[in-house]
Formats: sequence, structure tokens, C-alpha cells
Amino acid sequence: MSNEVTECTSLEMFKIYAAYNSVMNNRILDCCGTLEPSVLLEDLGAYFGSILGTLNHLINADEVWLSRFTGEPHQVKALDQIRFDSLEKVRDRRAELDKTICEFVASLDSVKIQRTLSYESFVTPQKREEVLGKALLHFFNHQTHHRGQITTLLFQKGRDPGLTDLISLI
Repeated sequence: MSNEVTECTSLEMFKIYAAYNSVMNNRILDCCGTLEPSVLLEDLGAYFGSILGTLNHLINADEVWLSRFTGEPHQVKALDQIRFDSLEKVRDRRAELDKTICEFVASLDSVKIQRTLSYESFVTPQKREEVLGKALLHFFNHQTHHRGQITTLLFQKGRDPGLTDLISLI
């Protein structure tokens, strides 16, 4: 696949992604709430081990990206760091983040979305530059990817988070 994606300028698209992100995070967390706390901590062989580990990764990655987008500092030491050791703590932080994400996206305009974002990779410390719109597209795709993993883990534990299709929810 080519690296030729240069135009990611639809403000309306990013508003839809932000709303979908919030709806799906709530749906996933509600479904997680039907499990015993010990099951959330169980290593299920996912990339981040457990459901709670994957939920923490999503928060960590979102905070790192939001820091890049806004210039505000973050508290993330590692992308696999377990900073929130219960579903209640994850839910509280997730709600704050989803509100911040929606507010950030709402603050964008056609000029801001085209600005060049300069940042250092968290995984391989290298300076990088990307158009904000393309970075936002990655940001939302990353969340969808890991929520898909959590959905699979929930199914393995006999739970169905319900419909996850963007077109059906927004």
C-alpha cells in the first residue's frame, strides 16, 4: 500500500468518528461491566494480555496522541502501563478522554486540520511529521482496531457487546 494519503480534510468525518468512538467505548465498557473483575485481569493471550490491559493501552495511546495534537503534557510512561486498575477507574478516565476528544475535534477548522504535526514516536524515538488530518485518521483507526480485539475477548467470555458498525450507530 502506498503512503500517498495526503488529503484528510473532512471535519464532518472526524466529528462522526469522535461520536462513534464515544458510543462504542461506552458500549464496550458496559459489556465489560457484566464480567467479574478477575476476568478483566485474566491474560487471554491478546497483545496487551487482558481486557483491562487493552483498555489501559487505549487510554495511554489516546493520551499520547492528544498530547501531540494539543501540546499538553501526558503522564504515560509506557503504552502497556496499567494506570487504571479497575473498570470504574477506566470508565472515569475514558469518559473524560472522550469528552476531550469531541471538544478537540469540534475546535478544528479547515486550516488547523492541514497543519503539520511534529512529534517524536513513542515506540521508536524518532522525530516525525504528519498532517494533522492524517494523524487523526490513524488515531481513530487505532481505537477501532483495539476495540475489535476487546470485542473478540468479550465473545470468548460469552458476552456480546452488540452491534459495532459505525453506519448503524451514528
